[in-house]
Amino acid sequence: MVAQAMKKQEPSTKHYERLGRILRVAEASVPVRHRSGSERGKKWT
Repeated sequence: MVAQAMKKQEPSTKHYERLGRILRVAEASVPVRHRSGSERGKKWT
């Protein structure tokens, strides 16, 4: 995907915007997973 974005500059901005949205969603979902993981760790200990 990156190679294609490098070849086409105009669509690359759209790709980066989409990737940015995906990264934001991922960052929002990661803390929840870490919290659940820590809770599980506390339960095991």
